[in-house]
Amino acid sequence: MRSVSRRWMMPAALALVSAVAVVTAQPAAAAPPAYYGSATATGAEAQALPPLLPLPAAARANVNTTNVVPTGQTNGLPNLSAPVIGNLGSINTLASLTDTATTRTARAQAGITGVSLIAPLGPPVVSAASISSQAIASINQGSTTVGRTGLVTVQNLTVAGQTFNGVLPSQTIPVAGGPLSVTVHLNQQVVTTNEITVIPVRVVSRAGTTVVADVKVGEVRAKLSPTP
Repeated sequence: MRSVSRRWMMPAALALVSAVAVVTAQPAAAAPPAYYGSATATGAEAQALPPLLPLPAAARANVNTTNVVPTGQTNGLPNLSAPVIGNLGSINTLASLTDTATTRTARAQAGITGVSLIAPLGPPVVSAASISSQAIASINQGSTTVGRTGLVTVQNLTVAGQTFNGVLPSQTIPVAGGPLSVTVHLNQQVVTTNEITVIPVRVVSRAGTTVVADVKVGEVRAKLSPTP
């Protein structure tokens, strides 16, 4: 009986050893791809001719990270108000560079509440309970193609009588014409080979062909570039 038992035990033991050998023979996880990551998130930014005033740098809740190792930055502001341009509630921004075993990702996010823009004589041209934006650039080990994704979501965004909720489509809405025209750009995205820029709401005012005000809310940018 003992010899029979050993004959059955030997194949089982060999199988166990073989399984362990297979596991230990697996190659180690590949290092993240050699790409610089850059991410920028800007809560609000305005450029205008007098008498309108540009927002001070400290009011922009701007974060930026450019690196070859995982890193992240966050910033926030309780509220923001500028003459004629309008009001914003809380502003929160995030910029990060993260790695897994085989993927590098640059990510920028912005979240703004209590939006009320351009209301010199009456109701605001743009208002929203909240606006959230995200830009992502990622690349896998062994690849030279950067994936780029942009997303904007809103709650009760109102532009010229139109209300939007959820994922915001890309479109342009003329609000006023004449000597002083106002145009609102929604979910404006610019995509290049290694980079994506997302501007959820952009209000441009022109006097004839001259831009007199350019207000951007929630602009985010993510980029990955090959390490030199």
